[in-house]
Amino acid sequence: MNFTYKGNNDLKQKATERAIDFLRTKYNFCDELEKFIADTELWFTSGRNDWYSPERRKVKIGLGSTKWHTYDRKTIGVTADEIVIPKLLLITVHIIHEFTHAIQHFQKRKYSEVETTKNEMDYIQSVSPSTLTFLKAI
Repeated sequence: MNFTYKGNNDLKQKATERAIDFLRTKYNFCDELEKFIADTELWFTSGRNDWYSPERRKVKIGLGSTKWHTYDRKTIGVTADEIVIPKLLLITVHIIHEFTHAIQHFQKRKYSEVETTKNEMDYIQSVSPSTLTFLKAI
C-alpha cells in the first residue's frame, strides 16, 4: 500500500477515506449508519490526543502522534508499544479507533477498547502485515 501524501490536507483526506472504507466493509454499513458517520464531525489538531464525544457527535484526531500505541488488553494478548509506522497509516488507525466508538454509540453498545484495538490491528494486517511482527506479547 502507498503511504505517501502531499501535505496535511492530503494526509487528512486519504486517512479518512481509508478508515471509513475499512469500517464500511467491516460493519456492512446500512443507510442509517452511513448517515450517522457522515454527520459525525471530524476535526484535526496539532496535538497528540484523540477522542470521540457521543454528546457532541465529534471525533478529534491529533496529528502530533509519531508512534503507534494501543491499549494493553490481555484479551487481545499483544500490544503496540510505541511502534514507528508511516504517518498516513498512523492517522488512519487513529480514525478507525475513534469511529469504532461512534459505531458502538450508534449501535447502542458498550464502548470497548478491545474492539477498537482489534480493528486497528485488523487494518494494519490488511495493509502492512509485517508491522504486526513488532507487537509485544502481554
